[in-house]
Amino acid sequence: MVTVLHFVIVLSFVSQANIVLLLPVFEQFLDMAPDTSAHDTIRQSVIILMGCLARHLDKDDPKVEFVI
Repeated sequence: MVTVLHFVIVLSFVSQANIVLLLPVFEQFLDMAPDTSAHDTIRQSVIILMGCLARHLDKDDPKVEFVI
């Protein structure tokens, strides 16, 4: 079974180019995901993954504030 931890490990090796591709996907999911308890775990996982990506952004990047 793949867990959030597996994705966190993979995201620790992503390049800057991949961050630019992945963040909009995560942002779109959070904007469009139904507000149900069934999606709570998925939303939490996406937020954790966004935080992992944010570690690789420049500290002056405007996306850092959005993620934090």
